[in-house]
Amino acid sequence: MLNKQNKHKVKKTQHNKRHSAYIMAVIMVLGLVAAVFATLYFREKSAIGAGTVGVNLGVFEYRFENGMAIKRANASVTSLKSFLSKTAKKDISLGCESSYYNVVAASKDDNQVLLRYGCGYPGANMFAVRDGQDWKAISPTNQFNDFGMPNCDYVQSNNISKDIAPVCYSNNGEVDTYAVRS
Repeated sequence: MLNKQNKHKVKKTQHNKRHSAYIMAVIMVLGLVAAVFATLYFREKSAIGAGTVGVNLGVFEYRFENGMAIKRANASVTSLKSFLSKTAKKDISLGCESSYYNVVAASKDDNQVLLRYGCGYPGANMFAVRDGQDWKAISPTNQFNDFGMPNCDYVQSNNISKDIAPVCYSNNGEVDTYAVRS
């Protein structure tokens, strides 16, 4: 027969086996969750990086009347969307995995827009202007400072509307000086 000490060892061994089984079950569940997450993450990553073109017309696509946003579908909207889509596709053909263009601001006459754009992530600023029926980007994009403000000489020489660039900066080599355009 089992004495008290041996009974205690048997119970402890059974307890350890049960405890080990719980630990193994938790590890298996965590492994399964990690596998599912990795599969979904990399599938989404490859879909995004497979030549994705992101064009968001933002404020340009809507007009506001009586406190309501009304979606526009006129030639201005169509031509800008077409221009930005073609430009983004060109970026992809030049090596971007994905390209995004977002309209941040538009002039009241719909002839100029401020864009946030980039390969993979829209992190740079640029202006686009209507040239007859077509649109063109105004380069270079290095005319914006770290705060996204355009250089005053740059907006002046390109006749950029105060609607989309109400503030600009000048740099005397040491510090940026900001000006409200009037």
